[in-house]
This record gives sequence, C-alpha cells and structure tokens, in this order.
Amino acid sequence: MAEIAQAAWGAWLYQNQYVSIGDVFDTDCDDKERILVGKLVLLPDPDTNGVKVRAYANTSFDNPIIYGTLHALVHYNGKEFYNNGLDLCTVDKNEKDKSQILSCPISKGMHFIVKEKKVSPFYPQESTR
Repeated sequence: MAEIAQAAWGAWLYQNQYVSIGDVFDTDCDDKERILVGKLVLLPDPDTNGVKVRAYANTSFDNPIIYGTLHALVHYNGKEFYNNGLDLCTVDKNEKDKSQILSCPISKGMHFIVKEKKVSPFYPQESTR
C-alpha cells in the first residue's frame, strides 16, 4: 500500500511540475503503519516575492474529526527549517484568510484538502566554522 501511495503522489507531482519538500501522513511519524495521504510543495509567492508552502492531502475519515494535532517538520540542506505542532481545530486569530483554516468537526468521508502558509523570510544559513 505504501509503495502505491508513493507512486501515485510521485506521478501527481510530476504531472503538476511540483517539487515536494515533505509528506503528509495519516498518523504519528513513529507509527510504522502510517499511510502517505499528501505532499508539501514549495511555490513562489508573487505577493511577497518570497515563497509559500502548499499542503495537499487526499484522505477519508471513518468518523468525524473533532480534535487532532498537525505536526510539521521541514529540513532544508540538512538543517531544520521548520518544526511546529499545531492544534488541528483551533482558529488562528491572526490569519487574514479564514478559508485557509480547517474548521472542526471535519465530517466523515472523503476529503481533498489544500492549505497554504507563507514562509518566513528567515532561511537557515551554513555554519562558517
């Protein structure tokens, strides 16, 4: 199953000319049975002349989701770029575009989720030592 999901997402990335910077799984990263349900891609952000991360997930839920945690860990050039755990159902009061926030409960059934987040202008730098 894992190989099929990886191949399907790989074909989707190629078809859309995206480069993946991370994966989205259905469960904790320590779970050996986790299933790949999406990808993170880095895209240009014309509004800021910077970049943004867009997360894609294609999954189904057997039951409504009323709480959960989203954990994002991104490495770039071997350095930790972003590491943050977020409550899946909490509305960020600072977000201007409320359509980019998941609102709970999330109904059971099939979902294709697309969310964007602007990336901080801070980039990890190589050590000069």
